[in-house]
Amino acid sequence: MLLLELAVQGVRGFSPAARAALQPGYLVLRSPTEFPAPVSKLLTTLLYNEGRGDDGGLKAPNASVSRVGLSIQARDDVWRLMRELGGAAQLHKMNRQSKVFELVTQDAAEMGQVLLGDIGLPDKSTYDNLFMFTAAQLPTRKPKEKKPPPGFQSSPSGFRSSPSGFQSSSSALFPAPKEADSVENIADTKVKIGELEAELQGAQHIAETQFKMDGLQGDIFKLETQLKAYEDLRSRVDAARAEMSSAPTPESLGLPPDIVERVSRSGAEKKRRDDALARLNTDREAAGAQDKLVVRSVFRDSRFLGALGAAAGALLLSMYMHEGSGRFFSLLAIPAFTFAALLALRYVEELQYAAREGAKANVFDQREKKINDEFEMYNSIIEMAFDKTGAATADEFFTAMSRREALVPELQNLELEFADFTSDPETERWPTKLHGMRQEFERLNTEIGGAGGSGYARDPREIERDLARLKEVVRKAEAPPPPKAEETAIIASAPVIPDNVDDPMPALLARGAAMFGVDIPTLWTVLHDRTLQYMTALTDRRYSGIDVDAEGGASAETQGRRLTVPEMPGRDVDILYLSTRMTLVEKFSAQQKLPMVLEDAFASVIEASKQQLFWRMLKHMGTLTQVLHVTGVGQQVTTADVTIAL
Repeated sequence: MLLLELAVQGVRGFSPAARAALQPGYLVLRSPTEFPAPVSKLLTTLLYNEGRGDDGGLKAPNASVSRVGLSIQARDDVWRLMRELGGAAQLHKMNRQSKVFELVTQDAAEMGQVLLGDIGLPDKSTYDNLFMFTAAQLPTRKPKEKKPPPGFQSSPSGFRSSPSGFQSSSSALFPAPKEADSVENIADTKVKIGELEAELQGAQHIAETQFKMDGLQGDIFKLETQLKAYEDLRSRVDAARAEMSSAPTPESLGLPPDIVERVSRSGAEKKRRDDALARLNTDREAAGAQDKLVVRSVFRDSRFLGALGAAAGALLLSMYMHEGSGRFFSLLAIPAFTFAALLALRYVEELQYAAREGAKANVFDQREKKINDEFEMYNSIIEMAFDKTGAATADEFFTAMSRREALVPELQNLELEFADFTSDPETERWPTKLHGMRQEFERLNTEIGGAGGSGYARDPREIERDLARLKEVVRKAEAPPPPKAEETAIIASAPVIPDNVDDPMPALLARGAAMFGVDIPTLWTVLHDRTLQYMTALTDRRYSGIDVDAEGGASAETQGRRLTVPEMPGRDVDILYLSTRMTLVEKFSAQQKLPMVLEDAFASVIEASKQQLFWRMLKHMGTLTQVLHVTGVGQQVTTADVTIAL
């Protein structure tokens, strides 16, 4: 879920008319006054409208019209929620085709169902207590009645005394130091105190540098991930372009431009050829020119050869018998020659008839050859196309030829996605920026390695304990003479009692466990490391451990002691509460992104020297989900992605 736009008119704490275009990341919303605008209350009123008109308190004084509009993107849909404070509300949804907002409902109950179901909002209590950060939620703003710690009883004079005698709170925390027995020892002790203070300053610097390195390492990992995504996308674009250029086209294959149409018509062309041949055969049968006539040679006719032989025999016989009646044998050659001549004439006639019939058959043969040649020429181009594309069937050929067309939208989408990367000028500077961040990380690492002897530095808390011990020695040595016994009893009987507040952790962890669907111990194993990291950073590493029991009751370890929440200073309880809530939002953002809203009232909780660190934490949160940090007009947040005036 992402908030896209917030528009207000006549709302208390805002300008008379304001419109804020929102975006992902860490956003600072600067109020027109010194007090943060009630953005959390306004969002709750919009998103969880119960239809009772109980939002009239948000109206600006003397405002004739009080209206609010909120645009939301959720699950690829854009919604617009509009509300007249103290009046009706409307929920619209953008039509993806027409890009126009269409009314969904004006009924409060139905609107709530849509917001919870389609948009994915949690219930109101969960969103208020986990994602809306206000000062009123801090544990110290809900103090319980202070009670004396166990073992202390009120004395008749009104002072508290310890059952074990008169003992101050400082003596309970630190072992009784040895008294200094000379001025020289006091001087040496003060020198040692100066050395420890210098060592403490160096150790704190190393701790802060280490925290910077942790944050820088996270930024390096994020930038490396972005750069890898950019390189992967560029590789995919190059591969798609290469595949696009290698996809077959009629021009690249040296085929006619209409080859696809020709292949699609190949079946029809084959049918047309078969129909033409069928009509030709019909015409051939009608013309009686089915086959060529074969005329038998007259020289292979035994009758022709016999007649010639008889005629030749008669002539030879008459030549040998030329005297007398033998001459008449030559007359027998005449009928023989005549019969042979008739057979020869018949052969000539058959040849002429066969020639005439052959001419008719040749016409049909030529027509048949022309039909087959035309089809073979058409089919040879198709076979060549199949060979060049490696297709065995027309469907495979169509698939190969349509590959380029199918790649066009895929390549266009990749190029658009790549254009989004390259449209940002920062993209080109990513490698340089990454190199600079790595150099800065190495510089910080070298700086730590050169401090305190190869990077070793004692824990600041250990140094603070030594400082406190030595200062106590000096204080006692330089203290005025002790008061009388009765005065000592009165002073010692008033121990320092820590801020007494309710433990907020059971309720907070129970709500978080319900949101994640696990029990409190399981949830705490997920939250522990990050919560401790936040808390140690915001408390100058005063705490080295945090534990919770099965019901969520918390305790923290500091200076070798374990304190329950009622025993901790109120500011530290607030920081523990804030650290745990930030960790819950951070871990939940990996599953579902919900906007996180902070109305800046944490100056009383977070020290001024830690404000910049806190802003960097919020900037990191902005990489996981949308963070809206509402500030007063005078506060300048230097780490925000965008600052928007309200």
